Amino acid sequence: MADSLRLVFLRGPVHLVICTVACVCLVLTLLPLAGPVSSRALGVRGTLVGLLPLLGFFGTVAGLMEAISALPMIFAGGRADPVLLRGLLDGLALAFETTLLGIGAAIVLLTLAALVAADEGA
Repeated sequence: MADSLRLVFLRGPVHLVICTVACVCLVLTLLPLAGPVSSRALGVRGTLVGLLPLLGFFGTVAGLMEAISALPMIFAGGRADPVLLRGLLDGLALAFETTLLGIGAAIVLLTLAALVAADEGA
């Protein structure tokens, strides 16, 4: 299972950036549980969490560009070549995966931050 997760999360540079930013956000989110945290650190966390969906959309555009660039080769012979469809499918996979990673990570981290804040207030 670890190998399949590694293939999804670290498939390309955009995946790596999203995962790295999400990990930094996770540390900054859990840091208040260990003790007082500066407001600057919490501000950085908020900025980084806000960047996650944007990084996901960046990957979406990159993936769609990759998919569209494969179209001329696919239809060069007048019909779709199943072997050449791999470039199109890889581009679409990049687009969908990065969107899912960026938005999913932001949702999880925002929810976790709200739970940590509620725990601090109790």
